[in-house]
Amino acid sequence: MSHTSIHALCLPILLAFIFSCAQFESGGQDETSSSSLQQDGFSSSLQEDNSSSSLQQDSSSSSQQDDDDYDSNGNWQPPWLRSSSSANYIVSDCDKPYDSSTHFCQCSFNSATCQGGTIAIKPLCGALAQTYSASQFCLGSNVKDKCGGGVEEYTSSQFCQIVTDEIKELCGTSAYTPLQYCSNGIVRTYGETPAIGGKIYKTVLIGNQTWMAENLNSDANGSECYNNIENNCEKYGRLYNWATAKTICPTGWHLPGYEDWNELANAIGGSSTAGKYLKATAGWEGNDTYPGQNGTDIYGFAALPGGHGKSDGSFVNITYNGSWWSSREYVTSDAYRYIVRYNYEETSWSYDNKLGLHSVRCLKD
Repeated sequence: MSHTSIHALCLPILLAFIFSCAQFESGGQDETSSSSLQQDGFSSSLQEDNSSSSLQQDSSSSSQQDDDDYDSNGNWQPPWLRSSSSANYIVSDCDKPYDSSTHFCQCSFNSATCQGGTIAIKPLCGALAQTYSASQFCLGSNVKDKCGGGVEEYTSSQFCQIVTDEIKELCGTSAYTPLQYCSNGIVRTYGETPAIGGKIYKTVLIGNQTWMAENLNSDANGSECYNNIENNCEKYGRLYNWATAKTICPTGWHLPGYEDWNELANAIGGSSTAGKYLKATAGWEGNDTYPGQNGTDIYGFAALPGGHGKSDGSFVNITYNGSWWSSREYVTSDAYRYIVRYNYEETSWSYDNKLGLHSVRCLKD
């Protein structure tokens, strides 16, 4: 048989075999592809389920967060007021965040909600981390009540005096009552004068002298209230002409002389600083142009700037100067007066017409 005949015979058989193999391979791929598609479909279904579940969770979470963003009335609230906030950043009555380990939210109404009140973030007080109300304050490690109607704070060298509700300097380290006074670091009890015009006056011991602790306010001919205003008499005492001043003190007391005033100044360190020690701790206001300077009043004398009346009937220097008659005559028409000024630490002497009106302090015989 020729080669050509053999080729003609084998070619159809070879082509049939190749075609069969191709179908077999194609069929396997189809099955694999089908299986793969089924797996992909399953995987896709899982992903869709997971995605759906995730969306549901996100939706639930978002819904929860949205709920936390608003209060019960549907009003949006900042993060530090939400219930899900950090424990160190919540208090329902504050309007901004703070560290509750060192501070607290103070409400002027002492209310949990502080509605209608004012709020302030304040540091906790002392090692015990105490909170306090708006009418209190932290002094060192202790919570104290404010003075002056619950609005005034004071320092560690001061105290709020009972009854008067006024800030006073400590006497050394001690507080004292309105019936007591501080005399150079020692707490003493006020003495009293006999009744003068129905009024009993407090007295203080300074050195070896016993002085009235307030200006005389006994109505008499030859006396006036500053600017003829009765309230000025209540605060500063009456102003007297010299003739009336010489006789107005009660039995056992007298109008101090020139030497008496100098002895007072020497007993408290000399005239160069006597004004500072004799002045009251309040009342020396002056004005915006000439501001006053209060004293320390460490001896209880409590000098006030009652001003004085001139012989022409006018009045001057209230809140600026205090001026007290002495019993010593300067010339026939004039007498000496002792002066404490608004912005000076020293005391000084001057003289005035005897018809002028000045304050009176009585000195015990």
